[in-house]
Amino acid sequence: KIKSDLRHAQEAFKECVEYFGDSSRNADAAAFFALIVRFTRAFKQHDQENEQRLRLEKAAALAASKKENDQVLMRNKVNQKKQQEAVINELKSKAHSVREKKLLQQDEVYNGALEDILLGLKSEPYRRADAVRRSQRRRIDNNRLSRTLEEMDC
Repeated sequence: KIKSDLRHAQEAFKECVEYFGDSSRNADAAAFFALIVRFTRAFKQHDQENEQRLRLEKAAALAASKKENDQVLMRNKVNQKKQQEAVINELKSKAHSVREKKLLQQDEVYNGALEDILLGLKSEPYRRADAVRRSQRRRIDNNRLSRTLEEMDC
């Protein structure tokens, strides 16, 4: 039983050595396994270094994107402040120009046709186009009255 286990172990060792590219004839078990142990330690160390490098790259990328976002926010705030200042300055200039505008005197204001009509009525009374003056109307009425009286007398 022990001999069969020994043979089986030797065959497994031989296959393992050949698998990793060494010659099975001059391979020493202690040296071979020491080489495997060194390889696994170096592999684990490099794997950890790679993971740490990836974490650092992600952190750097995150920091860069955060910095970029902060810069964009700062630019947006600056642009917003500039826009607000521009609006405020425009409103101030409009208010200043309104204050500077000269108020027109009453005689300088022209209200149009209605104003002309009212001023005309103040200066001259309204007369119909077919109307005659009061004094002429009295004469006409007197003439009519006298004619009718004359006709009645006749």
